[in-house]
Amino acid sequence: MQQELRKADIDMQQEQRKADIEIKKVDTEIKRDNWAKAWDFMKTIFAAGGIIYLILEATILK
Repeated sequence: MQQELRKADIDMQQEQRKADIEIKKVDTEIKRDNWAKAWDFMKTIFAAGGIIYLILEATILK
């Protein structure tokens, strides 16, 4: 009886560790995706700013 409880406890702990590892993996993936989205947004902002600057420069200097 006691050995069965011990084995069940050990199995539960192993499952908990697996779940914790999986949660950390998912958390890392979410953070990586968020940084990628933020970087893409920044590139878009800077590209749009560059285009607006070129348009303004072309119209002001003429």
